Amino acid sequence: ATLLGMALDQLTFTARRPEGERWRLDVSSTQTAGTVFWRESRGRIEGDIEAHFQRLALGEAGSDNSEKASEESGLSLADDIDFPAIRLTVDKLRLYGREVGALSVVGLNDVQAHRWKLEQLQLAGPHATLKGSGVWQLTGPQRGLTLQAQALFDDLGAYLEQAGFHNLVEGGHG
Repeated sequence: ATLLGMALDQLTFTARRPEGERWRLDVSSTQTAGTVFWRESRGRIEGDIEAHFQRLALGEAGSDNSEKASEESGLSLADDIDFPAIRLTVDKLRLYGREVGALSVVGLNDVQAHRWKLEQLQLAGPHATLKGSGVWQLTGPQRGLTLQAQALFDDLGAYLEQAGFHNLVEGGHG
């Protein structure tokens, strides 16, 4: 199956409403496994979406063509994402074939401005940690991600090796 331009092998997808207005979505494939919760009222999502993924793989190894995937899916980041907030945790995040670690994001959606306020962003891998906050502007001349962040490296050389930059630095921390 393909979802938002991502190939998902051996996909199992279940959505149910176990209690009142609270929904639960479970997704499992070779690439991803996780659970998403939200409340619905009068056909609209109310409050935070809570998502926890044990693993999440985005992009294929050797490819970084996210625009092509977006075009193929018929969706773009400029489309209205009509839910107020998200609390996302990913235990094992893989980007374009590389393990990057655990991700935690708390974001608030400003639908009219096509912007997400990232109240908390943390990416923690075996050799480095990034903590910060910022704004993700989805459209317009200021489109992009602006972060105020702090990066801590236990082993800069090992981090760069993991990221695909070989033999640049040995050791290093800070």
